[in-house]
Amino acid sequence: MAPRAPTGRAAILTWLRSLDEGAEPSPRPLGSPIVFAGVVRENGAWRIREAVFDHEGFEAFARAQQAAGRPLYPEHADGFRRPTGQIFLEAASLGDFIRAVEAYDWPRDW
Repeated sequence: MAPRAPTGRAAILTWLRSLDEGAEPSPRPLGSPIVFAGVVRENGAWRIREAVFDHEGFEAFARAQQAAGRPLYPEHADGFRRPTGQIFLEAASLGDFIRAVEAYDWPRDW
């Protein structure tokens, strides 16, 4: 699998603007060549959080792949980077979050 291109602020803003205030979207990963962070909605707040690697989950997945005779690729690890770490950005409403994303010093690799 080829490395993914950074998502970019423009794409995240387009996605956020397509959502309703009450939306509960799945986490949206940010990062290239690996997932570094993710956009999440938790407890009613909109956040960008650091992605933390789920070692136990990945190890269980790897064992299951091996037991089934299926290959394990480095790219599988991306699915085990979860946005559960440090909060980089947070807002109570979708509108406030969009304005915060617009003003945020966006990393090149997101």
